[in-house]
Amino acid sequence: MKICSYVSILILLFFNLNAYSNNSIEQEVLYGLDEIYNLDFDRADSRFKTMQLSYPQDLRGYFYESLLYFYKALPSRQEEQFNKFLSLSSNVIKRADIMLDKDDNNFDAMYYKGLSHSYRSLLMLSLNKNLLEAASDGNEGYRILSDLVKRKPDYYDAYMGLGYTRSHLDLFRTSSSGCYL
Repeated sequence: MKICSYVSILILLFFNLNAYSNNSIEQEVLYGLDEIYNLDFDRADSRFKTMQLSYPQDLRGYFYESLLYFYKALPSRQEEQFNKFLSLSSNVIKRADIMLDKDDNNFDAMYYKGLSHSYRSLLMLSLNKNLLEAASDGNEGYRILSDLVKRKPDYYDAYMGLGYTRSHLDLFRTSSSGCYL
């Protein structure tokens, strides 16, 4: 009876620690996003790098670090910030691919890979960079997020990503036909 109680306690402790770990990283993401929105980029950068060290298998630290450079590059139009964003977002995509090779039902990996392609597309379009690559990234992001929604309809963040991707792909199609908004 005592052994059963100890095993039960250990199992509960394990699941509670796992839930705490997940809540902890979610809280860190929220703090980091708040820092980005308040233009405290250095603090957000430090937070996302710490997340990568603490949770190396979780894509959120890598994705949100890349997003930080998206927000730096968009208004500044600095080539260095743009290239840093491309490098970091490529890293997210590669990490997601590795995860998807192991488990093609890793919906978080699909989500962050799809969003990374979408943000790459939007930044390239906004800065008038390689428009063919921008269209390719946008289509890839849309394809991945559409597949995610089909396979897991209750992954609600993917719908937001789809709407976001769709809106800037439509803008690209409109502007490339010579009809500017």
